Amino acid sequence: MALFIKYLFLVLSIFLLKNKSIAQLSDQAQISLLTCAEGEDIYSLFGHSAIRVNDPINNIDNCYNWGMFEFDSDEIVFATKFTKGRLKYYMDEQDFRYFMMEYNYFQRTVKEQVLNLTHEQKNDLWKALKENYLPENRVYKYDFFFDNCATRIRDVLQNIIGDKLILKAHPNENTYSLRELLNTTVSHMPWLGFGMDLALGSKVDIKANNNKMMFLPKYMCAIYSDSEVLINGKAQPLVLNERTLINGINHKTNSSFWSTPIFLFWVLFLISVILTWTKMRFLTKLWDATLLLVFGVVGVIIIFLWFGTDHLTMRPNFNVLWANPLYLFFILPLMSKKLHEKLNKAYLGMSVLLILVIFGAMIIPQEFNSATSPIILLFTVKFFYWYKETKRVV
Repeated sequence: MALFIKYLFLVLSIFLLKNKSIAQLSDQAQISLLTCAEGEDIYSLFGHSAIRVNDPINNIDNCYNWGMFEFDSDEIVFATKFTKGRLKYYMDEQDFRYFMMEYNYFQRTVKEQVLNLTHEQKNDLWKALKENYLPENRVYKYDFFFDNCATRIRDVLQNIIGDKLILKAHPNENTYSLRELLNTTVSHMPWLGFGMDLALGSKVDIKANNNKMMFLPKYMCAIYSDSEVLINGKAQPLVLNERTLINGINHKTNSSFWSTPIFLFWVLFLISVILTWTKMRFLTKLWDATLLLVFGVVGVIIIFLWFGTDHLTMRPNFNVLWANPLYLFFILPLMSKKLHEKLNKAYLGMSVLLILVIFGAMIIPQEFNSATSPIILLFTVKFFYWYKETKRVV
């Protein structure tokens, strides 16, 4: 429904957009950074950035927005493109009124920062925006961390202003990794955070400097608020003035601890221990086989995201050490006594691997979600138990 509304506004903008070909902006033109707060839908959870060009003399009030993507009426095709990292994003030119209609409808806060640029810089930026909007230039390959609606604005402003831009360090610069910044944004949605941590590889565990932090619009807004620009050799504030255009609502709702993955997985661990201790063989085997199937399939998905997609940030992914596709090969032997007894060394090898994951967590170049701890411990215990069980038989 949200996507339908979004594209309805896009159609309306076609009729509102001023398509005048203006070579130069007037000396009354203003260029602003628009920063939009997080929404409720997945595509809007991390906020949005756009550039506003307002020139009353030339009757221009447009927004330039790199956050548009190809929408396919076939949801399966759309999901497939997104999963494989082949969903094309593009830059759009929108009438400012349309832009505001959408965010007002969804009650999302929009802040405007008027940038302190010279007349020459404004026209250079205007030229760059118009050139980027050409059909042969507007489409790009989206990368959530390194090439998105915010980083495109960051890059174009840095190219125009050059070494006259003096960025002030954010208080959290080089403190948190890209993964940690992401998890902070979705802390109210622990299952989504867990899913993202499963999919994302070690490339996002690097510490984020000022430049990298700006992949999230809210950090770019904060950094620009304190930054400066050299004009006639003197340092002046980069932001002339800042105001809130829409005072939206808080779309974040805290989830209950009892519904979080870490609680559920500790429950799974306790159930496994109880079933193993009570020696209810059939029920225990069925339970263990289900766990091997579920987390084995998770491992297959991780391998697919690693090798079968264009998402660079999903490889290498060391989650495959504990969510292991090899789990699937233990399901049938678990149900067959003869096959089970032949896998004594394999069970020992898997338990040793998981023990190494536990004690090697400090040196593995990837941060695991805290909810994985009970699952890693669960399979460590189970594989060691199966090793001891088959060792007695041997």
